[in-house]
Amino acid sequence: MPNTILMCKPESLTSDNGVDVERAQKQWQSLYDTYVRVLGWDVRLVEPTPGLSGMTFASHHALMLDSKIVLSRLTSPTQQAETDAYESWFRSAGYHDFYKPDFAFAGESEALIWNDALIVAKRPGNEAADYEAIADFLNVRLIELELSDPRYRLDTVLSVIDAQTITIYPPAFTEKSLDTLYVKVPDVIEADEADTFAYGLNAISDGEHIMMSDQVRGLREEYRTRSLVVHVTPLTEFHKRGASVKSLGLELRI
Repeated sequence: MPNTILMCKPESLTSDNGVDVERAQKQWQSLYDTYVRVLGWDVRLVEPTPGLSGMTFASHHALMLDSKIVLSRLTSPTQQAETDAYESWFRSAGYHDFYKPDFAFAGESEALIWNDALIVAKRPGNEAADYEAIADFLNVRLIELELSDPRYRLDTVLSVIDAQTITIYPPAFTEKSLDTLYVKVPDVIEADEADTFAYGLNAISDGEHIMMSDQVRGLREEYRTRSLVVHVTPLTEFHKRGASVKSLGLELRI
C-alpha cells in the first residue's frame, strides 16, 4: 500500500472556478506536512512549470506499478504538456519502462490498482478505451466496471482501502458493475451522497491510515470503527476543481 507519493506544488495554480490560490497553496502545504511529519511517508516533488496549472493534480498524469509507468493521454495541448513534464521527471529519476495508450486516458483518475488487479470504469463517451492493453502492460488482471453517468469519475466514487476492502458510491455504477464488485471484493463499504460530494472517496489509504478531506463525516466514523487511523485536512479550494487528496498525489508503487 502507498507510502511513496509524487506531488507538485500548486505554484502555477490559477483562480479558475473561483479558487483562492493563496488559500489553496496553504491547504496543499498542510496535506504535504501531514504526509511527511505525521505519517512519515516519502514525498517526492515534481518541479512546477509556469503556465501549467494542472500539474498539481499529480494522479491525473500517470499510473505506476512495479516501476512500470502508464502515461496519460489528455485532450488539450496544455494538459499534454503537463503529462510531458511528469514523463521528464520519471526519466530523470531513472525510470525507463513507459506505455502511453492510443486513447484518451487520465491516469489514476480513471484506473486504480487493487492487489493484482486494475480497476477501471467505462462511462458514456469513452467506450473505445482499451484498458486490457494497460492491464497487459502492468501484468495484472482487469476488473472493468461501468459508470452510470458521464459526470462521475472513478477516483471520486471508488476508494481502495486495503487488500480486502474498497469504498464505493453505489449510484455511480450500473447494476452489473455493482454485482461484479460484490463478487470480487470481500468487503465493500458504501458511501452516502454527502460524503461522496464532499470528495470523501478521493482519498489515499495505506491500509492502516487514511488521508481524506475534513468535509467528510460518515465515512470518517466508519473507518474508525474498522481501526483505521483517520487523518483529515481542509482541501475546499481544490474541491472547486473537482479534486481532493487522491488527485494531489500520485502513488509510486516501485
